Amino acid sequence: FPPALRPLVAIIRRASRSLPVGTQLMVAASLEHFSAVISTTYLKNEKHWKFTPDRARDMFAKHAREELAHRAFVFDLWKSKYSSGPIRKALAMTGILCGAIAYLLVAVPWIHWHKTEEGMIRTSFALFRFGLKNMTHVSGYLPLRYLFSIVREDFHPEQWATAREAVDSTAACAARSEDP
Repeated sequence: FPPALRPLVAIIRRASRSLPVGTQLMVAASLEHFSAVISTTYLKNEKHWKFTPDRARDMFAKHAREELAHRAFVFDLWKSKYSSGPIRKALAMTGILCGAIAYLLVAVPWIHWHKTEEGMIRTSFALFRFGLKNMTHVSGYLPLRYLFSIVREDFHPEQWATAREAVDSTAACAARSEDP
């Protein structure tokens, strides 16, 4: 396992033992929303990624669609018995986002380093080159306005996704009609 995974698992286990059930469900609903936003963003941008073999692309796309298929389950369970204000939901999402960033900052170099068996300096340069090459797509990787849409009182994962898919499909249709 990448070294950053163990502390995150420990934090999640400790939270599951010490937080009230309503807070646990709010955090779980926030995690599911985070996964849905990442999955939607991945599916929208998958054409920019290169995978070898193609089976990996299919696996990631299938997993993203599975995440979207159950995006509202925990949210509906949480809302049926509990509620939280926008500040608590924003804090939960901020914590999840910070944990994800911390994990990626440690895990991505570690995975690349172990997969390629290159030294840490070559790994750092490879990741730096990747970042520079993909800088134009970075804004599409994690749209924060969608991530933090969970704090709105009228938010529901199904409505968010339906509206987002409609916007994306409308934009895609407009782009296709503009092509010569």
